[in-house]
Amino acid sequence: MAFSCCAGYRRAPFKASLKRVFVPETKAWKDFRYRGALPLREGRLNWASVRKLVLLAAFAAGLALALHFSKRPKGEGDLYAKSVLGKKGPKLVVEKWIHGPPPTEGKFVLVDFWAAWCPPCRQTIPELNRIAKKFADRLVVIGISGESESAVKNFRNPRIEYYVGIDPQERMARELEVRAIPYVILMDPQGIVRWEGNPLVPSCRLSEAVIEQILRGERGDGSAPGEG
Repeated sequence: MAFSCCAGYRRAPFKASLKRVFVPETKAWKDFRYRGALPLREGRLNWASVRKLVLLAAFAAGLALALHFSKRPKGEGDLYAKSVLGKKGPKLVVEKWIHGPPPTEGKFVLVDFWAAWCPPCRQTIPELNRIAKKFADRLVVIGISGESESAVKNFRNPRIEYYVGIDPQERMARELEVRAIPYVILMDPQGIVRWEGNPLVPSCRLSEAVIEQILRGERGDGSAPGEG
């Protein structure tokens, strides 16, 4: 494979180019180089200095990302979809109910976007089973998969003890711009989203205690227990 250099730069064999990059040695360039503005030495790159600059740039980028996420609203840093917290949630749409349809009138509705092939989704199911059983009088839990009917019907482990529907068109997921699963939204009886996010993320983990607080109207910000 041939590599061409920019006009005004000296060409070098490929093997040599891995070791050094040649630059035009004009007086202005020498003045600029020897003032220490660039990690160059004798017309070639000083790779030790380059490595230091790369590490410094990586550290600066990490710090910038940390500052960026620290300024987000509580819970938002762990989202894998468009935020609709405090807003009207999407209409409940499925192609077919595998276990259902659920009685949603006058109840909170928890929707879990999941798939049978997804290990974290399977990890979420036992907790959702407990939530569905404990709050059955006030809350309906629904799992929605974009898979085929046979894939969901043949899913056995762990056992799902709440309502399940399939929607290969993934209409609700597309409306929410879900980019990773499992992903959960919890809507109140008026359809307003009171919790959203990945239920397994430690900073905003969905638990029975969080559900209890939301049902009592004490929270609806998606924050972790003890925050706010």
